[in-house]
Amino acid sequence: MENLNAVLQIEPTSKESIRAHTAAKERKELLKSLTNPLDQYTELRRLKQSKAGMIRWFRYWAFTCDPRPTAPIYSVPFIPFDFQTEGLEWLWEITFEKYEDGLIDKSRDLGLSWLVCGFAVYNWLFATKEQPFTALFGSRKEEFVDVRGDVSSLFEKMRFMILRLPQWMLPNEFNVKEHCTYMKIINPVTGSTIRGESSNENFGRGGRNTIIILDEFAAFPGGGYVAWTSCSESTRTRLAVSTPLGRANKFAELRFNPIMNVKSFHWMLHPWKDEAWYENQKKRMNAAEIAQELDLNYEGSLPGRLFPMYSEIHHVITWKEFADVIGAEAISRDRTSGAIRYHIPNHWKIGVAMDVGTTVQHPNVCIWAATAAKDSHLAGSVFLYRQFVVAEGAYPGMVGPMIKHKMSADREMDRVAMWLMSHEAASERLAYNYEHELPFASWKTELGYTQGIAQIQDYLALDKEQEHPFRQGINGRPRLYIIVDEEEGSLIETTDGFTVAPGSTDAGFKRLRDELPQYHIPESEIGKPAKQQRPFKLFDDAIDCLRALAAQYFPVIQDFSSEQALDKLLPVAFQQDNLKNTLISGGAGAMHAYEDYFHKARVELEADSDDHAYYVLGG
Repeated sequence: MENLNAVLQIEPTSKESIRAHTAAKERKELLKSLTNPLDQYTELRRLKQSKAGMIRWFRYWAFTCDPRPTAPIYSVPFIPFDFQTEGLEWLWEITFEKYEDGLIDKSRDLGLSWLVCGFAVYNWLFATKEQPFTALFGSRKEEFVDVRGDVSSLFEKMRFMILRLPQWMLPNEFNVKEHCTYMKIINPVTGSTIRGESSNENFGRGGRNTIIILDEFAAFPGGGYVAWTSCSESTRTRLAVSTPLGRANKFAELRFNPIMNVKSFHWMLHPWKDEAWYENQKKRMNAAEIAQELDLNYEGSLPGRLFPMYSEIHHVITWKEFADVIGAEAISRDRTSGAIRYHIPNHWKIGVAMDVGTTVQHPNVCIWAATAAKDSHLAGSVFLYRQFVVAEGAYPGMVGPMIKHKMSADREMDRVAMWLMSHEAASERLAYNYEHELPFASWKTELGYTQGIAQIQDYLALDKEQEHPFRQGINGRPRLYIIVDEEEGSLIETTDGFTVAPGSTDAGFKRLRDELPQYHIPESEIGKPAKQQRPFKLFDDAIDCLRALAAQYFPVIQDFSSEQALDKLLPVAFQQDNLKNTLISGGAGAMHAYEDYFHKARVELEADSDDHAYYVLGG
């Protein structure tokens, strides 16, 4: 009791200390009224495990601390603000009423780690022997879970709270040295336990837990995908807590899943934080830190983004927009139904790239690209026009026939200039080559982890001196376009300008469009020579296909198609633009003349076929 009285001696010197001083006076009055065992027992009954009991315990018994030298008080009564009380009630609901997973995304310095630790300590104290409370705390590194004497670690926060409780509130026979050890806190009466563990491939797999808390989950190794899955059978409530760190991680995926229980804590919820505070904080941070630590901005919170020039307004177009510009060469009608079908012009050369994979985390991705003919006003531009993603069961016997089927309608197989496959997939490549007649070759790896990145950046870059060729009124012309279905890429006008309908399937290139804004160099790679810096190796399967195409297919320079080359050897009157009128006016004689000219031109073209190429590889 003397220790508790000592921490309640507070001098009010700021908003924080004034509030703490008021709380200390309330707590001291309560302590005075609890001098005998009967009164103490009555208080314990008020605090029994319930939502109301939890809120009371925080108000009168929980402590937090601020170890910063500038802080007016080190040990502070934890009186929850309204937004923190709502957070506690939400935690109770997902854990003890809904039995569901939940996610908290938060700005910095809102006391959320203390709040979650206090939630665990309260239930450790007041759960029953019949229904003990068990919690597992995890973080990306062991030192973030438990370091003695460092209140930035989770377990030292919980020890800090426990050691400031009166003896009569602690479990009978509780001994700090015995029951409050490294990464483990045990209630000897009820068996309630709080354990800690660093992230690993078997995180949380053993035992059963009331709740598993994954702290700063966005920074977990491998994006947190393995950890989230491995603990799924050990609890009914997994709680992901973090500030944002881009969208290439499991935390961000969960955050934007409409069925996830989400509680967002933005700094504006705090009654003491205003625009002046925000502006002062911004002076000490770069743009990525502001987005991550303050703004809950998933797009801006990613340092080292490699494709910041990617713009869906400029780079994503619909098949209809494509056909409106290309014309009849991009349109066919179904012979049975008469329905319009859009496609790449039949004389454009094609490149196909596949990144072999067999799991949800590493799916099999295939992407098709086409280049416009040299004499086209779009010469030098590349069009990504098909994406095919299979998460599980993507073996050659299933994928090979599907690839051939997708390419059969427009005889694409005859026009492929380059087949590329991830270099490690040697056995799969043999199966595709010899069993399915898909001549994939290993893509080059000697250029290192940055292969193709510079080319992609170059093709994504906008020429702001030109208008967009497919969207009137949009300034800026790139050389790389992604063609998608109308409902997954149409231009939408808003009060702030324009946006683009999101992709949700392969027809909308969802995978690639999700990966492009997130592809980045992790902070751990900063400082290495540029060619040795390895981009984030997760959620990059479509990007890997694009990198291979950029490095080895984009340099393909498309010359005249065979049909165009043949046409240009004919007399002007018999070239395609004039042929119809010539045949109508000249009758049978004109037809015979055309056949003769056509035969001679074809012989001339074939005689030179060994030397003539319709595309050449750039250096």
